[in-house]
Amino acid sequence: IQDGGEKGLAGVRVVTPTGLQATTDQYGRYHITCAITPYEGRGSNFVLKLDDRTLPSGYRMTTNQIQIQRATRGKGLQLNFGASVYRVVGIDLSDAVFEPGTTEIRIQWRPRLNTLLEELRKAPSVQTLTIEPEIFWRLGGPPKRPNVPVPGSK
Repeated sequence: IQDGGEKGLAGVRVVTPTGLQATTDQYGRYHITCAITPYEGRGSNFVLKLDDRTLPSGYRMTTNQIQIQRATRGKGLQLNFGASVYRVVGIDLSDAVFEPGTTEIRIQWRPRLNTLLEELRKAPSVQTLTIEPEIFWRLGGPPKRPNVPVPGSK
């Protein structure tokens, strides 16, 4: 779907459940000929999926990735997909941000939450929550804990 003055995306693949594929041209257009033969009396659903792995770098879907329309004999279908560039936002929080042994943010960091929210409100963004626990010791190794049973040991 193109807004005024917007160019289409070339090289994006669309695929049917039966394996028919088409790739968009330089204007973002594609064509699938005789993709389905609908049932004579009632027609059939036509399903088309955009392969989001073929979107240009930085682009994300703005419409449903799968489009479904009712196909009837002699009728051409137009299925439109949308994609746009969004900001990708990453936030790194280390253990030092939290009160020891809790999930509470330390008091000195709390005012920064509003700054973060203001920044996020400026424009749409992709925010995938990925939690990557990482345990490391600044000095030496893990603390020695006597009498801690180790699974599989005697």
